[in-house]
Amino acid sequence: MNSVNIHIQAVRNEVEKKINHSYLAKNLEAPIIDEQKLLFLVDFLRFLNFDSSQIVHYGSAVTIIQLALDTHEKVSYYEASSSTREKKQLTVLEGDLYSGLYYEALSYSSEINLIKILSKAIRIMNEEKINFQIGGFKSVDQLNTCIMKIESVILSQFCNYFNEIKWANYYELKILENRLQKELVHLQSGKITHYLHNLSKLTLNEINSNLLQQVLENEITKTRKLLDDVAI
Repeated sequence: MNSVNIHIQAVRNEVEKKINHSYLAKNLEAPIIDEQKLLFLVDFLRFLNFDSSQIVHYGSAVTIIQLALDTHEKVSYYEASSSTREKKQLTVLEGDLYSGLYYEALSYSSEINLIKILSKAIRIMNEEKINFQIGGFKSVDQLNTCIMKIESVILSQFCNYFNEIKWANYYELKILENRLQKELVHLQSGKITHYLHNLSKLTLNEINSNLLQQVLENEITKTRKLLDDVAI
């Protein structure tokens, strides 16, 4: 196992140890860590020449706040029925638990400014999630900027905290590229996501798979060209 994977595993182990709760584990599905974002995060921390303890400290804190946001997002998918009411309530509590763990980790090390930066990132993400649900985008660029912020703002603001703007820009574009690739796979498998629904409104206002695929492929190509300009 190379050093990158060792650090990734160390962060994952710390996260799993901190979020472990026997009752929640018994009644809810285990949270899923975004492996791509975790890799990006560890790569960045290694670039900063942080030692192993710092990588685990920052890596676990940022990963846990992402899990908290992802967990709260699950709540909106539960149907309003008595059979899911308890699971919905537990999921809210699970997200609150993760948020508390993140604040505890950073406040314990007196990193108040970082907490402020990440709180700003959370506010931006939540605002963009609302915009995404409302729709009404005027252009594909506007739609993709919204998605990019939702997907990458936690990591990009974390990079900005250390004045690494180039890394922030790179991760924004790379994470957007990954999301567009996933949307292309969804389209090709016949699954029409909320993103594809919004995209269709900006083309012919109908679900035309061939046209949407062409638009997506063009957007992926454009994003890759932008990535070439900010390669780290």
